[in-house]
Amino acid sequence: MAAGREAAFGGDWALTDAWRTWCLLRRLRTGTRAAPAALLDAQNELLKRAVAHAARHVPFYRRYWPEHGFAATGFRGLADLERIPIVDSRTMKEAARSGELLADGLRSAALTYLDSSGSSGSVTRIWKGPEEERVRRAVGLRIWLEHGFRWQDVTAQFQIRPGPHLFLQRLGVSRKTWITTAQPLAHQRAQFLAARARVVAGTPTALRAICGALRAADARPARPRVVFAAGEILDAATRRLVRETLGCEPVAIYGQTEVGYVAWQCERRQDFHINADTHLVETRGPDGPAAPGKLGRVVITDLRCRTMPFLRYDTGDLAIAAQGVCPCGRTLPTLATFEGRLSGALVLDSGAILTPRRLLDALADALPPESYRIEQKTPHAFRMVFLENVDEGRRAAALAILRELLGTATIHTASSAGWAADGTGKTHAVAGPAWPSAGNPC
Repeated sequence: MAAGREAAFGGDWALTDAWRTWCLLRRLRTGTRAAPAALLDAQNELLKRAVAHAARHVPFYRRYWPEHGFAATGFRGLADLERIPIVDSRTMKEAARSGELLADGLRSAALTYLDSSGSSGSVTRIWKGPEEERVRRAVGLRIWLEHGFRWQDVTAQFQIRPGPHLFLQRLGVSRKTWITTAQPLAHQRAQFLAARARVVAGTPTALRAICGALRAADARPARPRVVFAAGEILDAATRRLVRETLGCEPVAIYGQTEVGYVAWQCERRQDFHINADTHLVETRGPDGPAAPGKLGRVVITDLRCRTMPFLRYDTGDLAIAAQGVCPCGRTLPTLATFEGRLSGALVLDSGAILTPRRLLDALADALPPESYRIEQKTPHAFRMVFLENVDEGRRAAALAILRELLGTATIHTASSAGWAADGTGKTHAVAGPAWPSAGNPC
């Protein structure tokens, strides 16, 4: 859709849009080291504007907020944040799919859209206006520039469906090679080697696959300056594989199609810096904000989106609240780690939660995530399914690790010839509680 608008309006429109994106990018880059008080003031003003816009122009909030006791009149910003109802993922996505989340009076011909991967159950179309597209691109470029990206760099982007070649890319600025993960690995490997990319981006699943293909062929790729991993948990085993194969420590980025780029790791590759000038991120425990170092649900407010605004959106993801300021010098607030979806966590009888990240990292030395699936059937019963080609020794090692994590619970095992493709291009190694009364442990 973005490329279609370019074609319709021509190069002059594209150059104007690129210039506006560049101006926004310059302003956003100063935000990474802005005074914390200035960031809070900016968040406060953006939040008030977002709430006022939603109350006036978005049918969903005009209905949902009064039903849950919230009136936007007199809203004071961050001081009144707790008054705004949190909206669960299912409700928000249903509103998006029905059109109720779309602001009044917008024409689809003037908008672009992104489709979610469908990893949470079904595809959701997210509409964006021109300014929101510029924010999305500018925030993404800020992350890249913070990691040394240069405009002459070639990027290899792994994606299940290739994206457009934008106007400036066709002129040789920030050239990109799209590598679709739906094609055979041999083709992906050939494209990647030919690209000699200085920047590599993809999901951890795509990065594991290309690194495995390079190793199998004993290929020696050009060493990239930076590798970005997004769309899934960047587990310890994938991080190690990328480092050993491409000679570069990957950078994890957290974001969602619904709300864009939310947080990213700096050169220390530890905590995640939140894009606080575009997003308000909360880590919520059962009774309110999660304490530093504690696990909580991720609730996001997109501060700049007006076309289809997500406000106090319970993403269904888990994170650990940060315990301090990052020593890198950036003043953006941080989160310690993103732990994956609650739907992919195992909830023990004691109430303890084994997050997808903890499970993947614990099993990293035994098996890659594509080799198994863990399913929780009841509070006391689990099932571990292995690919048929996993030998007995590795199965035994993985089971020993899982038994140590699960204690006295029963673990059944099975084998599978493979996993059915779901169109997301992602790995689904863990499936959490399947019973209706699982509740909300966070």
